[in-house]
Amino acid sequence: MFDASAESGGMNMSAVPSLDVPAVAPSPRRHLHLVPSGPAVVDSLEGGRSTRRAPLTRRAVLARRRFAALLALLVLVGGGLLAAKAVAEANPAGGATSVTVKDGETLSQIAARELPSLRNDRGVVAIQEANNMSSMHVQAGQRILVPAG
Repeated sequence: MFDASAESGGMNMSAVPSLDVPAVAPSPRRHLHLVPSGPAVVDSLEGGRSTRRAPLTRRAVLARRRFAALLALLVLVGGGLLAAKAVAEANPAGGATSVTVKDGETLSQIAARELPSLRNDRGVVAIQEANNMSSMHVQAGQRILVPAG
C-alpha cells in the first residue's frame, strides 16, 4: 500500500487549508468617489469666471450646418407658399371677371353673354367650376366669377 505521509517525510498533505494561518483580508477598495459639484464649486474653482466650452467636432459642425440649411429651406418654402396663397386670394380665378346676377337671369344666359367663344354648355360648366357650384341655380344679386374664355 502507498502511504502519503511516509513519502512526504511524515507531513500531512491535505488540500484543505490549515486553520493556523490567518487569512489575509482584502483591502477595502472604494468604487464610487463623491465629487462636489454645483455652481458654488465651479465659482470657487474658476474664481467667478465663466467656463469656456470645448470646441465642436467636425461631425457636430456639419450637423449644425445641415440643420441651418434645412431650416432656411423650410422658411423659403413656407414663404413661397404664403406668397402663392396671397396671390391666389387676390386674383382667385386668374383673369376672371365678377358678374352680378340680374333679376330673372339664368346661368345659361350669363354664359352666352360673357363667354361667346365657348359653346353654351361648356361655358355653364366653366362658370360652375370657377364658383364651386353644384347646380345651375343662381339668385338675383348673387356675385359670380366668370373665367377668362
